[in-house]
Amino acid sequence: MFGIQRTKKQSPKNRKPINAPFDPSPAMQSHINRRIGMMLRDIRRGQGLSLADVEKQTEKVYKASVLGAYERAERAMTVERLFNLLAFYNYYPHSFFWRLENWDRYDQAQEAS
Repeated sequence: MFGIQRTKKQSPKNRKPINAPFDPSPAMQSHINRRIGMMLRDIRRGQGLSLADVEKQTEKVYKASVLGAYERAERAMTVERLFNLLAFYNYYPHSFFWRLENWDRYDQAQEAS
């Protein structure tokens, strides 16, 4: 009906297994880590905090050297640590990921204002 063709429903034994999860290339991982780091630095600086301030206020949960390595994309960050750091900055994760996804558009809007 309406040009939609129904397909025969596959039983679980007839489905093809997914061989591997999404595995981004090292170049893509590096690119994403750089953007995340740049955004974290922008958020921190926007709040007027230095790396030492964050280390002190988090009671050394985030050491300045480690946080700097995250910001420079020299070290990968777990999602849990990212969410905890965003909570410390009082920055909503959905806003962070929207900004990550819309990086170019966001930067152009910031430059225009």
